[in-house]
Amino acid sequence: MKTFYKSTKKYYTFTRVFCFTKGGAYLKAYCFVPEERIDEIRECGMDFSYGCHFDCKVTTNKGMCFMGRLNPRDYERQEFLPGTVLIKVDLSKVRGFIGEGQYFKCDIDETEKFRLFDESLVSAEAYKTGMYRNPLCIIVNAVLPDGVEPYDNFMDEAIPYRTSEELYVECLFSEAGDRIENFREIALTSCFDKMVEAGKMEKTSYGNHLSYKIGESSYILRKG
Repeated sequence: MKTFYKSTKKYYTFTRVFCFTKGGAYLKAYCFVPEERIDEIRECGMDFSYGCHFDCKVTTNKGMCFMGRLNPRDYERQEFLPGTVLIKVDLSKVRGFIGEGQYFKCDIDETEKFRLFDESLVSAEAYKTGMYRNPLCIIVNAVLPDGVEPYDNFMDEAIPYRTSEELYVECLFSEAGDRIENFREIALTSCFDKMVEAGKMEKTSYGNHLSYKIGESSYILRKG
């Protein structure tokens, strides 16, 4: 099985640049297709015989559509099945929508999951990077040959963030840091206090500062 984890150092350099910027012009959706049909897809594109059934407010054709992720690393290991490969679809050349797929992982009623997902759907053109924790792309029309190509983990240009979930959290931290003074120290204090409660850290107060110690390491934070 191929690994999608290339060098990680560059991902965080660009995170803030990518937070909440509209991406419809350059976004790609990564979808699984049968490996044996990849040459046919190059030549003819994809009709719904390659798709799946998924009922939501934007699907027609009896719910037939293509489903994909915005980053190959958003897929879990068990989703990489023998005999399948990833292709990338240019979302500027199809009718695509993106919704918050994280609702399907919530411990709530199935009907509520689909209702919340439906409410979250936006067009690919309107989607902003980092907008959703687990973006799920729905493509509702056939894909022409010039809108699809095989994905090559080694030859394709690197995606400038590791996963959509990590980008989402980083964007939230960035936005909160702009809105709330000393946000990062407040967040660290809350985290360290939980570790103190669990008996994993020691805490000492020095007036307007707090000291946290774990093993041989000590950290000094300002009080919020």
